[in-house]
Amino acid sequence: MTNTKKDVEAFSSQLSERIWGHRFKDGQKGEEYLLEFLNVMWGTKYKLDASYYERKQMIGFRQFVFEGMKEGSKSEAPVKLDPEKKERLLATIKDDERISIIRNFLVNLEVPLYDKKGKEANRSWYARSLYPLHESLLFFELRTKGKNISFERNFYARGGELYYLMLTYGTRRDKALRKQIETRLQELLQRNKKIEYLVNELENIIENREAGKAEGSPQYLKKNEKEHEYPHLPVEDCELFLKFSEQFVQVISLRLDIYELFRLLTSLICYHLTLYMNQRASEGCGGNVCTVEEQIHCKICQTTYFFDCLDAQVPQVRKLASDTFTKNETLIKRKFESYFKRQFFEIIGEEEDFATRLDEWKQNPDNFLEDFGLKNLREPRKETIKKALKKCISYQDATTHLYNKIKDIISDQLKRQQLNITRGLAVDGGFGGYRPGESYRYFITDAFLQAIVYATVKPDKSIEFHEFLQLLYKEFGIVVAEKEARQSGLYELSKLNIKYFQMNERQLREKLKHNGLLIEYSDATAMIHNPYEATWEVMA
Repeated sequence: MTNTKKDVEAFSSQLSERIWGHRFKDGQKGEEYLLEFLNVMWGTKYKLDASYYERKQMIGFRQFVFEGMKEGSKSEAPVKLDPEKKERLLATIKDDERISIIRNFLVNLEVPLYDKKGKEANRSWYARSLYPLHESLLFFELRTKGKNISFERNFYARGGELYYLMLTYGTRRDKALRKQIETRLQELLQRNKKIEYLVNELENIIENREAGKAEGSPQYLKKNEKEHEYPHLPVEDCELFLKFSEQFVQVISLRLDIYELFRLLTSLICYHLTLYMNQRASEGCGGNVCTVEEQIHCKICQTTYFFDCLDAQVPQVRKLASDTFTKNETLIKRKFESYFKRQFFEIIGEEEDFATRLDEWKQNPDNFLEDFGLKNLREPRKETIKKALKKCISYQDATTHLYNKIKDIISDQLKRQQLNITRGLAVDGGFGGYRPGESYRYFITDAFLQAIVYATVKPDKSIEFHEFLQLLYKEFGIVVAEKEARQSGLYELSKLNIKYFQMNERQLREKLKHNGLLIEYSDATAMIHNPYEATWEVMA
């Protein structure tokens, strides 16, 4: 990674933190958001609104499971379990075949991660994870530097911590709802005692100490005097967070185990984070984000997601789903530009004080770069900014020519980085993606469809199909059919013939039927049914 990229990423992170929180990073996978969140819940002893959480490294255990896989991002050498630990394992179990069977069983529990092109994500052994069939299989991502191994938090846990905060804030006024989340997650992650026994036995042997304990210092979740690094959201009182909490608890309340829930929760959390990021991107628009034409439908369009249920087979529907995706990306681009502009003016200060600061910056242009967090730029880029600074005579020069020079250097990279986050969420959540040669668009996979049904239709209950469409629109901003397209203003804006929305609606019915979620009595009457019962633990 070049210094330029590091510098741009640092600048991007500062802006991202102010808009969305501390902080989302591109490169994270949807499954990792969920695993991070579960790690935080385990580390707080399943309590929301905790001050800190504990973490596990489980280095020897993971080296045993992933032995033979690559050592690190800069090394293709395979990882090996420490010889002393391996000797201890062989001396205790005394059966090579049994050791091999145990290892194969655990390797098969690895959570598969794929990039946006469907290829396996490039992960070193210390960044690989296992399905949390029990809390004993939860561990924190690590980093290696030479022979030193430590906790990695450069991007791991950021998204999971922020989702933890969302549920914390969403349940502030509903302690019963909070208790349901805490109790049910603990029950799900502590249920499989056979897995716990196996993992603890291995860890006891390999590490030669008691298993299942926290390692290292705790990670803080609130501001404190001991540690400056802690997660936070720019907003705490957000109606979305209560909605997220209610939908989350409804899904985890189903009588399913954590392995079956894993895919559903990945889709749900990815969509929740997308809703949150897009809402933050569109808040306080006031004409600064939307064009004059867009302001007519501003409030509606900001939360609208048109889904192509026809699998890209109808160009008009495919294009509308793509246009909706692009519009939401445009909101994020413009939000970044708006925040960059705000930060720029905060740094250069008021016009009456600018002359003095300009003289100081011209005498020491490196100080100017440092003030803007751009001191690590490559020399050609530095020189471009320094030349623009040197030409500045007035406040107006700074707010036009100098502003545009800096913006041009960093804006494309900033926007690409942030768009990679939302695109990754769409792909991993199963509600968006692209085909070669085409733009990203919203669509519905089976996993995502199941997740939104279970989040909106109560366990073992049914609702009428068109009532379900209304719920999707009100709860998730999802538009599929004619009525919701008219309500959102999308029908008028799209100028599409009504038949395309009707075709899209019929295909959604087919998808629901294929997944065993729709009972069709006639062309006019169909019921959406959640076939699962709720657990007594949650409903009590």
